[in-house]
Amino acid sequence: ITQFSVNFQTALNPQITKSYAMQDYAYMHSLVFRSSKFTFFLLLFLSLPVMVETEIILQIWLKTVPEYTVVFLRLMLCVTILDAVANPLMVSAAATGRVRRYQSIVGGILLSILPLSYIVLKLGGAPFSVFVVHLCVCVAAFVVRLFIIRPMIRLSLPTYFTQVIIKCLLVTVLAMIVPLLLKFLLPVNYWTFGLVCIVCLLSVSLTAYVAGLNSSEREFVRSKVRVVLLKIRR
Repeated sequence: ITQFSVNFQTALNPQITKSYAMQDYAYMHSLVFRSSKFTFFLLLFLSLPVMVETEIILQIWLKTVPEYTVVFLRLMLCVTILDAVANPLMVSAAATGRVRRYQSIVGGILLSILPLSYIVLKLGGAPFSVFVVHLCVCVAAFVVRLFIIRPMIRLSLPTYFTQVIIKCLLVTVLAMIVPLLLKFLLPVNYWTFGLVCIVCLLSVSLTAYVAGLNSSEREFVRSKVRVVLLKIRR
């Protein structure tokens, strides 16, 4: 899943750097917003079936599932998605060439995962508390990134919040409703597993398209779909 997000963002990262060099901040911001949102939706598309059906997937894969493995996997998927969404912000910071302060502060926050995890475990925390600490520190680092990068690239935090954060959270909540209802109402078997996974994919696709994208982004998606369909027909 991580590699998938890296491959997707590779095409957009040079454009972010180029737009900064040309001082086209409006276009740069649109690229950052689009890269963050599309990355989130694509990773949610891949991750939601795994998060909802973690137990049965691990049973198929491992047969005997070690304790806490289900929680470990779900938390690390959340960390992976959050890091991928933050990547366009890191690329934006690198484009300015002024990364010493950014790297020192954000890097210092991320390094705190180790001592904080040690303290939590010494206080009697469960093994999965290490991953909870990891996720919480990544959230804190994400917020700090925004405030550091804001003056560097003239980023509007309210716009980023409404265009990216709110829409990602909205799509997540809406996309989970039907799959979770099916999971808890239907009997546990492989047919239900397959149905829930398919519904997860359809739910994320539909809610991301309707609630997560604006009109220009929908047209962008439609144009890409048309290109793929033309290639298939040929």
